[in-house]
Amino acid sequence: MSELEAQFRTAVGKRAKSVEWRSVQAMPVPYVVHQARAADILVVGARSEAIVDPCAAADPSALLIKAGRPIIVVPPAVEWFDFRSVLVAWKDVREAHRAILDALPILATAKDITVAEIRAPIAPMRCYMLRTWRRGCLATVSLRAPWFRSQQPG
Repeated sequence: MSELEAQFRTAVGKRAKSVEWRSVQAMPVPYVVHQARAADILVVGARSEAIVDPCAAADPSALLIKAGRPIIVVPPAVEWFDFRSVLVAWKDVREAHRAILDALPILATAKDITVAEIRAPIAPMRCYMLRTWRRGCLATVSLRAPWFRSQQPG
């Protein structure tokens, strides 16, 4: 564990004003959920396809459901985040409303926000986003219809 902590502190370096390391030998999801009560946002690594052991790493989808906090899932090769362009996955439920409010500090820095909505009419999202942006976000909001599929460059 001390080697992992050293790697973590080296990686964070001078990028953060303060850093706190917490570790325990326990199942990852319940431990992270318990610790998340003191966090504003969770930053977790994307799981590798090779990882199948739930004891090895927390599953981001399980954390999303259980933690009650906004989550940033970091792809394996990412070294720097560029929050000028943000994707919001939306469903018109209480939890999504709460997540948008919790994510306002990140959304406020974005220049372009894409909202992908699945299984629900887009009208409630449009109204909610317009009300929310009046609280200080100055981004362009692109709303995608439920049938939206990203196109891979050919």
